[in-house]
Amino acid sequence: MNGGARKGAAGRPGAAPAGAARVTAAPVAALLVAAALLAAGCSKLSEMPVPGLYRLDVRQGNAFDDAALAKLEIGMPRSRVLHLLGTPAVDDVFHPDRWEYLYSFAPGGEESGWRRLTLHFEEDRLARIEGELPPADAVPSEPEAAKVVRVPPRPPEKSLFRRALRKMKRGG
Repeated sequence: MNGGARKGAAGRPGAAPAGAARVTAAPVAALLVAAALLAAGCSKLSEMPVPGLYRLDVRQGNAFDDAALAKLEIGMPRSRVLHLLGTPAVDDVFHPDRWEYLYSFAPGGEESGWRRLTLHFEEDRLARIEGELPPADAVPSEPEAAKVVRVPPRPPEKSLFRRALRKMKRGG
């Protein structure tokens, strides 16, 4: 023989043994390119509108409306401000006389800006307001009326089980 060198199926040294699958570089390269394109496409997937996909409205922070902001007055006690606007989003221990209210509303998961309101207190009274306030001459918006939805009564069930029970009660 030729010194113990193994011969493959074709009888050549170094050839693949019989029955072994041969992998060429072209399919491997095509798979790598396809995987790279899919991975790159995933970053843009959230921006693509998908038919039938419901996106949630994302609300973060304190939802303060213009009617509540219009009721704020300089000199108002801290407890009244707390009643009007709720607990501040940022209650800084290093600045106990400053409350920060932050609010963001992203309809359908779209990006939106933050609405910020900073209130400064002196001796437990509102001393200064910074941030987005409605114009002084603006009429406060009334809260949207509660919508009443009437649901029609549910029709009686006509399932196989109910029909069998009715027949058993009738005796026939």
